[in-house]
Amino acid sequence: MKLHSPKTKRSCFSLLLLASVVFVSSHAMAGVKRIHMQIISAPVVPNGITAYEPAEFNVLLRRSGVPAHKAMDPKVFGLQIPAGGRMEVELDGSFIANPDFSEPEPAVPLFKPARNIILTTGPQNPVKPNTEMVSGGFWGVSFDQAANPYLVTVFPRCGDAVTCNNLDAKHPGGLNGERARALGFKVIHVRPNDKGQKHETTPFYNGPAGSVGIIYVRIYDADSALVARGSASVVFRAQVGAQVHLTNAAARDDDSVVSLTNFQRVAPGTVLDGTAIPSGGSFDGGAPYAPQFLLFENFGKHDADQYPTGDVKPGPGDDSYIKFPGIGGVTVVPSPHNPRFARLVQDGHKTIGWVTMMGTGKGTGAAILGNSEPTEASDDANGSLLFIPVKVGRVPGKYRVIVNLKGGGKAVNTIVVDRRRYW
Repeated sequence: MKLHSPKTKRSCFSLLLLASVVFVSSHAMAGVKRIHMQIISAPVVPNGITAYEPAEFNVLLRRSGVPAHKAMDPKVFGLQIPAGGRMEVELDGSFIANPDFSEPEPAVPLFKPARNIILTTGPQNPVKPNTEMVSGGFWGVSFDQAANPYLVTVFPRCGDAVTCNNLDAKHPGGLNGERARALGFKVIHVRPNDKGQKHETTPFYNGPAGSVGIIYVRIYDADSALVARGSASVVFRAQVGAQVHLTNAAARDDDSVVSLTNFQRVAPGTVLDGTAIPSGGSFDGGAPYAPQFLLFENFGKHDADQYPTGDVKPGPGDDSYIKFPGIGGVTVVPSPHNPRFARLVQDGHKTIGWVTMMGTGKGTGAAILGNSEPTEASDDANGSLLFIPVKVGRVPGKYRVIVNLKGGGKAVNTIVVDRRRYW
């Protein structure tokens, strides 16, 4: 029989110990669900992820097993926070915390729900922190400016201390309200305080060009056990060009569970040309809506004299804050040769981008119809609204309206054609 030396025995014991630690760690994390995440600019600004600019971003969230192209569909449930639990949102990498937030007696207010952080199911379809029956989520925020200015905690108020009797049995959780129970939440929007945007109400700035910002999201249950986690990163660029974003600004309805012009469901051959909710009516009353987009001029680069690279601190009305100039005089000019292609033409002659309609095979009758009125760029508005009326084809399936700007951004609106759906 072969004898092992003391060194060999110690090595074997160490390997067994390491294996047991790995096994325990893996076993302990086996019940933790993965959150898939993506960081994009908030759709209400052109500079949300531009280097050194005030950070205003959206974290797109989806559960494990949900494909990215289906995540924003209202038929697909998002995330919930367990009753009595909490969600942590932590910034890392090159994000720059506003130093005024960590002073012993900071001059700025605490990180505020609905002002500096928003939960939504898509553009302008929020799960608000109040107690409104449909769109209210009944949640709050804790934020220790001195101890860790990079960590924000969202906690539902439905839990041990508060009894909420209408929690959904299929998707139990602490976020209350019909919208939260039906859809969950799919977006975390972090931004400067929208009531008087300035340096003193901006929690974070983006890092230098080429650097990476990281976001961690962790969800805990009422016993402080980790139940879900995820992370994502974004590379800050010196400039990003003109921007186009999905929007729902003209069709927002906080009294409807779903008021999203993305992932509308229509019958074959439907023309989608609505632009606004009827006066005194509901979201469904104006449906189906033309895909809506928000256009912004090229913001350019960060001003080197402005904080955090310079001494000038941005104030209300500064170029780095809402309201941002839109792109006026833009019309959608369909191609005479391809009904699924159109140009974005400014002032009747300058092509600034393209619209493409993707979906089922050719010859189904799908077409981009063009807008009857050019976009307006007003000093009183943030960006400019672009409506793109379309006709879907005879074949059921998904149709995507894709807008690309020259040297700039891209946005996609998805339409689901279903034989069973009639307006």
